[in-house]
Amino acid sequence: MLHPDQRRQPPASRTPALTLVQSFDPSIADVLHAIETLTAKVDQLHTLLAPRKSALTLDPDEIARTMDQLKMARPLPKETSP
Repeated sequence: MLHPDQRRQPPASRTPALTLVQSFDPSIADVLHAIETLTAKVDQLHTLLAPRKSALTLDPDEIARTMDQLKMARPLPKETSP
């Protein structure tokens, strides 16, 4: 049961507020601008939510290139002659 202060007002008392509302017919330019703005904000949100790449992450392509270089490299002698 509602408290007496929490009673809803009858719908008739709420209708005068609706007369203050004016219809808004946006132009195509306004709609396109709103879409562009929303797209930019969604892109920012995706950027913030995307996991950041760690500097410690190994790149498989880089590992393959390094292994190929090591296969082609000549071994260095363990002792250098004076």
